[in-house]
Amino acid sequence: MKEQPKASLSLSPVNKPNFENYRAKTHELLSKEIKINNQISELLNDALLQEWVRHGIEHHRGKRENCVLCGNTLDNKLWSKLDAHFSQESEDLRKEIVSLISALEIAKAKVNSFWQPHLENCFYSSFHDRLALILEQWKGASIKYALNLEVLIQQLRQREQAIFQIQELAEVEDTSNLIVETIKLLNEITSENNSKSSTLEKEQSHARKELRLSEVASFAKDIDFNGITRQLEILTLEEASTKKKIIKLESEISSLTEEKSQLERSAKDETKGADLVNRHVSDFFGHDELRLVADGEAPNIKFKVVRDGVEAKNLSEGECSLISFCYFIARIEDEMNDSVKASKLIIYIDDPISSLDGNHIFFMFSLIESVIAKPRKYGQLFISTHNLDFLKYLKRLTIPDGKQNLNHFLIERRHKRDDKRSFISVMPSHIKEYTTEFNYLFGQIYDVYKEVKGDKKAKINNSYNQFYNLPNNLRKFLECYLFYRFPNNANPLENLPKLFEGSVPSLINRVINEYSHLTYIDRGWKPIDVDEVEECAKLVIEKIQEKDPEQFAALLESVS
Repeated sequence: MKEQPKASLSLSPVNKPNFENYRAKTHELLSKEIKINNQISELLNDALLQEWVRHGIEHHRGKRENCVLCGNTLDNKLWSKLDAHFSQESEDLRKEIVSLISALEIAKAKVNSFWQPHLENCFYSSFHDRLALILEQWKGASIKYALNLEVLIQQLRQREQAIFQIQELAEVEDTSNLIVETIKLLNEITSENNSKSSTLEKEQSHARKELRLSEVASFAKDIDFNGITRQLEILTLEEASTKKKIIKLESEISSLTEEKSQLERSAKDETKGADLVNRHVSDFFGHDELRLVADGEAPNIKFKVVRDGVEAKNLSEGECSLISFCYFIARIEDEMNDSVKASKLIIYIDDPISSLDGNHIFFMFSLIESVIAKPRKYGQLFISTHNLDFLKYLKRLTIPDGKQNLNHFLIERRHKRDDKRSFISVMPSHIKEYTTEFNYLFGQIYDVYKEVKGDKKAKINNSYNQFYNLPNNLRKFLECYLFYRFPNNANPLENLPKLFEGSVPSLINRVINEYSHLTYIDRGWKPIDVDEVEECAKLVIEKIQEKDPEQFAALLESVS
């Protein structure tokens, strides 16, 4: 399809080689008999000696009177004897042989003149395969023709050397017809090549169409177009049948839904909802004196809160929260019991523990765990709180399908002049992983103290931010620890000598003050002394392990 028109090529003349004449002439000369009169028998029996003598005559007759080799006189008697042996008839035959050999050598040299080959790039690509076969045939025929001529030449040379001995012509195949046939084939493909130039554009257009259709057919076969078409026809019929079934089922659903609504309206009893709220208030919070009572007749039923049988007035904020949350839980249970809605149900509980004491906070968690978390009949559950105690309990909630479905976030209120915005960010690890920051600080210090695999300096380099914050973490941890151990001083770090002996308090004070507060400005221009800070971490960890082994074990377990 990308070929350009080729120039027209000339045809080669179809001339049959003259091999048959050459063979006949060779046969004639090989079989020609020379009459023997007074030949010298020694020369007749030795062709090499005969040739040697014949050449010697050429070099001595009329030129020398004595033999160059033996020095004997070359008299008339010897010349007569030699002339009788080398008769005119033999010399004439020799001349004919030499002449024919010369003609055969010329014919051999001109074997390729029968056809002047064209270069392959002169032909269109569609002819290259045929051209290669024809050229191979030409090569074989021309080589065989030349070899046959060489056979004739060799036999003539043998007769020339043994001029008096008749020879039989060897069997040689005449390849002239094969050469003629090959030239005709070459001319035929050349003519087709010349003709193709006029039809090239049309053939290229046809080839493009064929290629396009071939690609389409190949693609259709690869995707099983016929099979898919048949399958589509079957599915179309099935779709029509299914649509009829759907219409019928939708009608049935509509009828059943209406029937369900009627049954729900007839069976609805608001007092059952009030009983469920009262059960939650009593079971989880122990408030038997507070109850929710339905007042009025359906469908105009209202609820009122009573305390010890009397309508309650001036409920505390905590009591309002309990009643409201239990009512919410009772309502959400209806949604969770609906198998269709449950999987898509999204529950958001926003800080339900306002003004509650520690026991109530735990009971609030228990209610959420037993009614919502454990049954797992919801799509998503969100709980927000500002209370760290409640957050501690929430970490124990039953999580569906593992922790990968659990995330912790922090909502931060940020101010910039008059612009106030809230941002959701990932919860810090010391809030997410630990009950208090105290555990987190211990974990950071212990990470520096504990043994590690490989080069410890490489570990410090890879976690340099953590190491750089270590002096500040040490200070905060020791303030917390010393305050609970010695709660008699406004500055807990002044109690360091009660925990450590000798110069250790001074060393620790220097590290946690200079490296965390930059007491001396020149410290900001120098890198942290890794060994010094690491030694402080070691002293603190080992002292806690010595003084409070049980607390140390608990802290270690919390960060494992």
